[in-house]
Amino acid sequence: MKIYHLSHTDLDGYACQFIVNFYFKNVKFYNSNYGKEINENFNSIIGDIEK
Repeated sequence: MKIYHLSHTDLDGYACQFIVNFYFKNVKFYNSNYGKEINENFNSIIGDIEK
C-alpha cells in the first residue's frame, strides 16, 4: 500500500510526517502552506496516484 501524505509547513505538520514515516515506509510526502497551495498539491497527489 502506498500512502500519499499532505501536511502543512508548520511544526505539527512535520511532526505528523515524522510519525507516519516511523510506522509506514511506502509514503510520499507533500508539504503545503494554507490557501491555494493545498489545491495545487492535491492535484499533484491525484496525478501521482493515476501514474
